[in-house]
Amino acid sequence: MAGSVPPALQLQSLDALEERHPDLVVEVAHPKIIHESGAQILRHADLLVGSPSALAEQTTEQQLLEASSHWGHAVFVARGALWGAEDISRLDAAGGLQPHRHACGGCRTERPPRHHRAELCCSHPQREPSPAWSCHRLCHFFSL
Repeated sequence: MAGSVPPALQLQSLDALEERHPDLVVEVAHPKIIHESGAQILRHADLLVGSPSALAEQTTEQQLLEASSHWGHAVFVARGALWGAEDISRLDAAGGLQPHRHACGGCRTERPPRHHRAELCCSHPQREPSPAWSCHRLCHFFSL
C-alpha cells in the first residue's frame, strides 16, 4: 500500500476504524481477518466478506450474525469468491436442485422465488438457523 495510497488514507489499525466512519469494509486479505475482527468491524460498518471460507467456522458465523443484529450493519459475501456458485445456479436453472421444506424466520415455502434463494442458505441439516434472523437476512449473509 505504501507509495500507492496516501498515508492519510491508510488505516494502520482496526482500532482506528471508528474515526473513519466507513459505510462498508471490504475484506479480501485472509479468513483470519474475519475470524479475529469481523464482529469488531460490524460495530462501525457493513462488511463484505471476500474470504467466505471464514464462514465455515460456526463460531465465526454466529459472532457475525450476533454483531450484525446488535449493531445494525449487514454482512455480505462476495459472490465471485464462492467457487462453484455459478455452477450451483446453472444446476438450479436446469432443474437439478430439489426443493425442500424448511421453517425459518417467517419464510415457509417449498420453492421461494428466484430472487430469494432461502433453500440454498437457510436450512442446515446439522443445525437450525438462528431464530433472530429471517430468511431474507440470511440470504444476504449467504448471497448466491
